[in-house]
Parts: sequence; structure tokens; C-alpha cells
Amino acid sequence: MDKRAVTCPKCSHQMEEMKFAGIDLDSCPFCMGCWLDAEEVSQMTRSRGNAKLKVELTSPKQGELNCPRCRPAQAMNVGPHVDIPTLQLDQCSKCGGVWLDRGELTTLLSHRGNT
Repeated sequence: MDKRAVTCPKCSHQMEEMKFAGIDLDSCPFCMGCWLDAEEVSQMTRSRGNAKLKVELTSPKQGELNCPRCRPAQAMNVGPHVDIPTLQLDQCSKCGGVWLDRGELTTLLSHRGNT
């Protein structure tokens, strides 16, 4: 995957790379959202027994945000998380990356292993 600079799909500011749990992800210093490329999603969802993290949408539909990686711009799908219906995630159907609004990564991580 091309690791060129990423523009926030939510507020259009330049995102910054940060290390989280040994993974380099892109974080927006303004809206506090973060972008996980498909390989980063894979690293976070690798089976770790009860600590497995699942990123899967139910009833995905085309959302309003565009994927910050795909060119030309690719509209992301939005839908509730398969195990956390109150958590709405944005995922690119082309590259598999996931956009998480402020607090959504924490919510996702807090449900890890609770399913």
C-alpha cells in the first residue's frame, strides 16, 4: 500500500502518523479520528484468543466520506459494527481500510473478546 500523506476524510486536515499498539496508523490532530489501512486492520484483528478484534459491518451502505487512500476517490461504506450495533464504522470496499471517528477505536477495543 502506498503510504503517501493522508488527508482526513472527515475534516480535510493533514493527518499525522502515530504508533498505537505497535501499529503505525494515521490520526487527525483536529477531529481526533484515525485511519487504519487494510494491513493495519489485519494486524489489529489477528487472532489473539479472547483478544481478537473484529472489524465487520452489517448492512453496509454507501456513506458520505471518501477513502483517503484510493485514487480516484472511492466512497466508503458505512454501517453498524456486527457486534456493536451502536458503533457506526466507515470502510472502503476497494482497499479495506477503516475510518474511525474520535472514540470509536477505544469503543472497538473495549469490546474485544466480549463477543
